[in-house]
Amino acid sequence: MIKKATLTIAAAGVASAALAGEGYRLIGLVLPTLDSTTIKFDFSLDGLTWSRVYEAAAEVTLGGANTGGLTTTVPPTIGALAEAGQLRLVVAAQNGGARVVTAVLDRISQ
Repeated sequence: MIKKATLTIAAAGVASAALAGEGYRLIGLVLPTLDSTTIKFDFSLDGLTWSRVYEAAAEVTLGGANTGGLTTTVPPTIGALAEAGQLRLVVAAQNGGARVVTAVLDRISQ
């Protein structure tokens, strides 16, 4: 079963609202047009203490310049972390209004 969740990045903000998988794995993101940025990910078990996500000593990132206006899958590592805690997107400061990213999640088989 697929569900959607909204992640808002405030005007002039750099981090989105938190996403808790709660039995779902993050599989994709529907990105609005964003100012030139690379999307990074922060992870938290408690929603208070956040750390940047790395894999094999490199930051896990999506996109580059002119990111947005597209739908993209996320690396399996990111999807699995969404199951275990909370994720948020980190971008370069955005000019203008808030941006809304739609997260696409798939229910985990039990």
